Amino acid sequence: MNRIPDFLIKNDKEISVKNKKLPYGENYHSELFFINEKIIFEKRYQDDQLYQTLYYAYSQYEITDILKNEINATIVYEYFENSFKITEYKNHKDGIETDKNVSVENSNGECICFTKYKLVDGQLSQISTETDKNYYETGELKYVFEYNEDGSCFMIHNYQDPQGDIFGWDIGKPDIKFTWEGFEYYKNAEPIIPV
Repeated sequence: MNRIPDFLIKNDKEISVKNKKLPYGENYHSELFFINEKIIFEKRYQDDQLYQTLYYAYSQYEITDILKNEINATIVYEYFENSFKITEYKNHKDGIETDKNVSVENSNGECICFTKYKLVDGQLSQISTETDKNYYETGELKYVFEYNEDGSCFMIHNYQDPQGDIFGWDIGKPDIKFTWEGFEYYKNAEPIIPV
């Protein structure tokens, strides 16, 4: 405990450590290592046994630097695009990115998209059936959108009216009030970041 890989220590910067409970159960906790109030490394424990290490990166350069030293790293890559915070959990084997999970948060800190990618023919491809997009109204979750393999909307779950769930193929029928107007971002699994 309380040790990090030497290559993460740069220019004798002061490293601070915080312990945090994890939401998985009573026996889970983590050690977070910070430089200048930014997380650089995390160790996760179950019953005081280390089960996962995470490297944190905030630029492509930092990802490259981590992979030079740890080719099987799990990297948490955080960055902003427009007003959206993107967090990618990237798994590597022998320096190759094998899969990743991506979450997109709006400026209110609400997760508007969570999706997974897997390696297909040497390239990471989005798994549409593992994509959820969330719509919030005045800070409350209203809709969760699920998708078919082709990326089209499969189901809209109405969190404010349990009887109000809608199949994607029913949109446009006379008895369905929901339309895609104003919800264009949610119609398909892509793009994951609103344009």
